[in-house]
Amino acid sequence: MTEEESNLYEHIWMHRFRDNLFRLMWNEGLTVKELADRTGISQSTIDKWLYYDVCPSAYNIVRIARGLGCPITDVIDYFY
Repeated sequence: MTEEESNLYEHIWMHRFRDNLFRLMWNEGLTVKELADRTGISQSTIDKWLYYDVCPSAYNIVRIARGLGCPITDVIDYFY
């Protein structure tokens, strides 16, 4: 895989992650502050995931899933 292809896949994954996170927050009726309170992740970090091309760590993906009470696959599932 070339670097260009790798960057493209990361970009696509980031958009899917962002879509999933917005959907999960919408379904729960959560604001960024409320998600931050549930997960212990700062609001600024969550904002970076939602509005910029910043990927969360695996550790933070687990924290999101636990805070939302959902399987990890609901957070990161590319083919949701």
